[in-house]
Parts: sequence; C-alpha cells; structure tokens
Amino acid sequence: MHLAKAGRYLVKTLVILLGAVATCYLVLLAINWQDEQPSAAARALQQHLQAPPQLSQDNNGYRYFSDHSADNELSVSALLADLTRQCGGQGCQSALLELQPELATVIAEHQPLAEFYRRLQQFEYWYEPVPATMDAIPSYQPLLQAQQLWLLKAWQAALQQDTAAVKSLLQRDLQFWRRTLAGNQLLIGKMVSVSAIKKHFAVADSILQQLPVAERSASLPDLWSQPFDSKELSLQQALAGEWAFGNMVINT
Repeated sequence: MHLAKAGRYLVKTLVILLGAVATCYLVLLAINWQDEQPSAAARALQQHLQAPPQLSQDNNGYRYFSDHSADNELSVSALLADLTRQCGGQGCQSALLELQPELATVIAEHQPLAEFYRRLQQFEYWYEPVPATMDAIPSYQPLLQAQQLWLLKAWQAALQQDTAAVKSLLQRDLQFWRRTLAGNQLLIGKMVSVSAIKKHFAVADSILQQLPVAERSASLPDLWSQPFDSKELSLQQALAGEWAFGNMVINT
C-alpha cells in the first residue's frame, strides 16, 4: 500500500514540525513579554487568525462540534472506548478481529455518534476561534471515538465485500480530517488532526486487507492520490493561534 505509506510519512513529518512551532512560539512570546509593540513577525501571524469571509455559524463545523461534543447521547460503550485506545497503537487489527462477533451490535448502539460524525463531515469550514481560557477548549475525545466508529463501519463494509461503501467511508473520513488540519488554530487541535490522519491510514490498511486483492484498488479513496496542500502542511495558523492565546493569558 504505497499510498498508505506515503500518508504515514507525511503525518510523521507534521509531528516533527510541531516541535519547531513550540520553539518559534516561545521566541515570539519573549519578544512581546513586556507589553512591547508586536514585532513584524507577530503582526504577520495576526493575519492568519482572520476568519474566512464566507464563514457563518451555519457552515462552521467547529462551532457544531463545540456545541454538541458534551451531549450525553454521544457517550460510548466500554467496547468502543477500548477499541479507540487499542487502535492508537500496533494492536488495532487484532482488536478488530476480536470485536467481530459483536460488530453489528456495537455499530447499532452508537447511531447517535455516527450521525454526529456524519453531520460534521457536511460542514464547509472548520474554523477554531482562539479561546480565552483553556477551559473553553472542548474535549476532542468524542471526535476521535466518532472516527473510530466510522472506521468500524468501513471494516464492516469490507467484510461484506462492499467496495463502494469502503471507498466512500474512507474518502469522507480523510476529507474531514484534512479540512480540520487546514483549519486548526492551536497546537492541540493540530496534533489531534495529525493523530487522526495517521490512524486513518493505519486502520484503512487493515480494512483493505479484508477485500480480495483484485478489488482493493477499486476501494482506494480518490483523496489518497491528492497531495497535502500548503495550507494543510503549514504550521503558521497554529503558531498564530498559540501566539494570540499566549497574549490573552499574559494580559489577564
């Protein structure tokens, strides 16, 4: 799976670059520590914080996520919670195989979570306003659990030899996370997106192995052949958000 390997290489590169962001952020913070006028670099970062002109409350996926991420109906069973943890490492395929007898039940009992994730995929934008405090940042755990459920549906489709469903489910999952990757304005969000994309390729590889070899190429999402663009790979927006958040903390 050359495309999967390429995807894993790209997300590993992003993780390495995150370390550089932290260093740059501390430098900018030190420059403006004593209430001095923002440096030229800081003013340039401010431009990255501007919301898209077409943005509204109705087309911002992050707004919907932050409003509903704490809903009780999105709580998950112990089985799905355990699977989410196990699929963060090397034991994902074994965990999926162990869950197989209860696969249909787990998917059926988490329909509200699947609908929540499907709804998020329909939003055109993912814009994260810089929070005033750490408490204003929602937990990303429901989002990661929703992704795990979605990939579980793709696994089920592969077991049923439904190549069209596998392709569609994987396409929509990666499309969502590439959108969030381009819109993240804090390092924590950027790291979550990188982690989710890494999981996408890792689990997708196991999913495709459930299909006959001759049918696997037909199940590859079109998005796998599209390189990450400059906005997705850039850390400028996350750096700008961290700079703005740091200023808020200092000034309070």
